[in-house]
Amino acid sequence: MFNGLLLARRQVDVVNRLPSSRPAEFGASTATALPAASAGPRAWFSQWLTMESETCWLLLFGVLDLVLTTLLLNTGRVQEANPAARYFLFAGGLNGLIGYKCALLAFATVAAQVIALRRPRTARAVLIVGILAHLVVVSYSTVLLLKIA
Repeated sequence: MFNGLLLARRQVDVVNRLPSSRPAEFGASTATALPAASAGPRAWFSQWLTMESETCWLLLFGVLDLVLTTLLLNTGRVQEANPAARYFLFAGGLNGLIGYKCALLAFATVAAQVIALRRPRTARAVLIVGILAHLVVVSYSTVLLLKIA
């Protein structure tokens, strides 16, 4: 049933995103066509992302992690636990940490989209693991913030 709902949503989205046709007086036909799926790299930007909702959830939890980490670090009572993130924090300050976390999110989302070209189930699993990992981190950061406040 869940897959049927996703398929129905995808069909509605595709229909709603067709380019609007111009009136006949401007010389445009009223028929529109979807871009070909195999039209090459140019078609990547005219198509919907694969696994949009999973990608959005990953980005949402990534931004929440960044915001909560910034709030916790500004209290002065906690330090970054991730050694790689701590390195970027000490090397570049808060801007270094923000850049590091944004680069990781960008890498994960682009990698999932590239994997989805050949193995969509694997790409979805990668995104779900990322979502769950961020959910744990965001939950832990929220608990820490509530204890400090």
